Amino acid sequence: MSEEGPRDSPVWFHWESAFLWIIGTPDDSFPKRIEINPKCAVGIVDFDQKSRKVFHAGFRGQGFVEDFDSGIANRLLSRYLGTDDPRLNNSNVLIRFMMETVVVRDQSYLIRGDY
Repeated sequence: MSEEGPRDSPVWFHWESAFLWIIGTPDDSFPKRIEINPKCAVGIVDFDQKSRKVFHAGFRGQGFVEDFDSGIANRLLSRYLGTDDPRLNNSNVLIRFMMETVVVRDQSYLIRGDY
């Protein structure tokens, strides 16, 4: 939490070896807040507009600022940008998120007339 209260930021992530990995820059406020207080939460939503399927996974746990690892960073970014993206920068940092609790919800919905 910052002095102004909790923060919520959309991020790209990668799941590997029982951890969620998030990429950031040393100037981002998120890595700085993690170093002060590692408690954090991550929410992931999988949404398919056509089928109206909505699944939410909420994780609470601890984050750890890790040195840059080009292998993990490439695997993370390739999901969103393709492989070997030239924007990969070894001055970035990685957040390794270790979950302690998980809540998964099916929040799918129907529109009137579907039933």
